[in-house]
Amino acid sequence: MSGKIEMKIREGRSSDPKFESYAEWYLEATDENNKYKVKFSPIYSDMIRLVKQIIIHECKNNVVRKRKDDAVKKLKSFVSNIFDAYIQGTSLKEENIEDIYFKYNKRKK
Repeated sequence: MSGKIEMKIREGRSSDPKFESYAEWYLEATDENNKYKVKFSPIYSDMIRLVKQIIIHECKNNVVRKRKDDAVKKLKSFVSNIFDAYIQGTSLKEENIEDIYFKYNKRKK
């Protein structure tokens, strides 16, 4: 598997009555030949399910294939990076947030 996937940001329609729009994230996946691109914006429950499935899949391969230590380290790194991102995100201050978030999170007048 050698395609790539990126998280991008666009203006989304807000369901909060106080806002006109918000900064919506979406994913853009490109195939191995860089020929096709797909954009999609999954709901949180799908993202959680997907990450859990990936972790369990890798753990099963670790057991069945008796992988080397580097595969186990990569999986541990994957899990710890998710937790680290959460910790970083919860400690953000306004001055550290990119302008695009202020541009797209428009309050209604």
